[in-house]
Amino acid sequence: QTPSIAFSILHLQSLESPWNFSFRFLNLIFTSLNSFMFRPSPQWLRYLAWLGVAIWATTIFILSSLTPTQLDDVASIKIWDKLAHFSAFFAGSVNLTLALIWSTNWPWRRIAVTAAVAIAIFGATDEFHQLYTPNRSGADPYDWTADALGALSASIITTSIYARYFRSPHPTP
Repeated sequence: QTPSIAFSILHLQSLESPWNFSFRFLNLIFTSLNSFMFRPSPQWLRYLAWLGVAIWATTIFILSSLTPTQLDDVASIKIWDKLAHFSAFFAGSVNLTLALIWSTNWPWRRIAVTAAVAIAIFGATDEFHQLYTPNRSGADPYDWTADALGALSASIITTSIYARYFRSPHPTP
């Protein structure tokens, strides 16, 4: 019979060698990470994640309420409009994806799709909101496309990274 992997690792750890300390140290780290990541996330972390989503949504709403001249005053650097939309909604989708990961026990695909769709819908309402802001051109399908692509990219990247490195029991996206 071949010995089990656990027995082999324990046997290697018990050997007197220069690697002994390294095995103990790595075992301590992986045991700590494993026990933390497979437990439900702490309540403070869930609240903090949802607070991040609320702050992001409020910021987008406030920026959508500004006229173009006010936006120019607020912006410290000038970037392409579509890149700004993509980046802003990428950030919002990272926030929402992490909030869903830490608050639910959903499979990865459901988390990624829910975050991407929710942020894309928020982007559509943002474009509608801009129709009522003076000197703003709302309902721009290209702005909404940049919003949706940012949301989709972030939700896929965030769930993939999290699934790969932290939560193996969930199916990968």
